[in-house]
Amino acid sequence: MPEHMHPVPVVCVVSKGNFVASIGAAPERKLSVGDTSIERAGEVVHYFRNASASRPGQLFCTILVGRDDKELSVMLNK
Repeated sequence: MPEHMHPVPVVCVVSKGNFVASIGAAPERKLSVGDTSIERAGEVVHYFRNASASRPGQLFCTILVGRDDKELSVMLNK
């Protein structure tokens, strides 16, 4: 997942494989099955990558939106 942000909070859980993520100002994190990540509204997700070049990974993400929220993701180009 390239650099992006969400105007609303997002919670993800790793259901398969391993990931490496850089979210906001926090240090890079390694996530394994069962680990969760929280992307706060407006926080830049620098990357969320599969840690393996040969094994698939899978995430389940929940976007926490209200009735008036229309834009859910913003891709950031550098």
